[in-house]
Amino acid sequence: MAATDQEFGISVFAYAPVFVRTTLTEHVSDSTKMPEGSSERFQGRFDAGMDDSIEDATAKLMFLLSGRADALTGRHISIHDPEDEMIDNIDAVHSNDLYTLGLTK
Repeated sequence: MAATDQEFGISVFAYAPVFVRTTLTEHVSDSTKMPEGSSERFQGRFDAGMDDSIEDATAKLMFLLSGRADALTGRHISIHDPEDEMIDNIDAVHSNDLYTLGLTK
């Protein structure tokens, strides 16, 4: 998709923040109506600091929308990937096929 859309100036990224703390996820962590163990798993992630803020998730999305990341089209971008490092090392990203989903030899 990214390769075919690039000629039209459209960049495509695989971006999915894994576990963002929101009103909904906080509700799930406290709910007694969830399937057994679900609320505990959510709360466990919160307690372990394995959640990301909505501000961080939004900031990464804004980076992708800004155009600064267009050279990374077709890549998987994590909320934790350092933006400047990815851009500064774009040649290595392309030559080593970094930030892609799939199997390698």
